[in-house]
Amino acid sequence: MKVAIVLTIKALKLGEDKLALNRDIVVIEAPTDEKENLDFFYKHIDCNIMDGVYFDGFDVFCDDEGLFRTDNVVCEYNGAELAGNLVITAGCDSIGKTLWFDDVRDAKKILEIKAMLENAPFIGLVI
Repeated sequence: MKVAIVLTIKALKLGEDKLALNRDIVVIEAPTDEKENLDFFYKHIDCNIMDGVYFDGFDVFCDDEGLFRTDNVVCEYNGAELAGNLVITAGCDSIGKTLWFDDVRDAKKILEIKAMLENAPFIGLVI
């Protein structure tokens, strides 16, 4: 089965100066029809304009306007500061077609990416 990793992240205010991060990281089935890809990204990122950040071995898609949305959490992922929810894919081919993870073949890679997401340093909260 072809899958993507989805990170939903929210800050929970515990007081005036204290925050707790709620990171929900799930592996979900990817669209089977390429025409559904954009809707999939927009739905899971919760955005109107998205951007892609390309890492070695995977791509991260985020809200291009994430730093302008109040209460978005900003974290550092492999040196890139990204705000809000993320969708992670296996990359893209030479013509830009999205490549999805294979849930069995890529299980080790998926676990490594999930660990990176869980341990990403908190940078701040958009206010």
